[in-house]
Amino acid sequence: MAPREPDLPLSVAEYLDEVAAFLAVPNQWTQHSMARDQHNFHVPIDSQEATCWCLAGALTKNGLNRSEPSIAIAYEAVTRVLNGRPIVQFNDTKGRTQDEVVAKVRKAADRVRERWARYTAKTLEMGNSL
Repeated sequence: MAPREPDLPLSVAEYLDEVAAFLAVPNQWTQHSMARDQHNFHVPIDSQEATCWCLAGALTKNGLNRSEPSIAIAYEAVTRVLNGRPIVQFNDTKGRTQDEVVAKVRKAADRVRERWARYTAKTLEMGNSL
């Protein structure tokens, strides 16, 4: 079993904030490909040629230096905000906008923070009642 990261939920919320900021850059979001280059060709997400990413590609690219639990919790948080809808399906829906995608990632980050705050408050309350 891997050691528990301190404040993992806060780290996940920060990770999601980074993904939202990353995808909010004009022309840095795409559909129907994890990543594309300036000529609109598919490229690997970590390619130096990549200029835009889909939501799943951005989550993966921005998670390359993060722990597996952080990545898993981030994907779960986004999926919950999408009411269980697959991330790729949401991203690639016809008519979907960059702003809508960024808003969902920000909402996921906010929900992680809210849940962590409730958990922390409840834990403190339980500790005070002992």
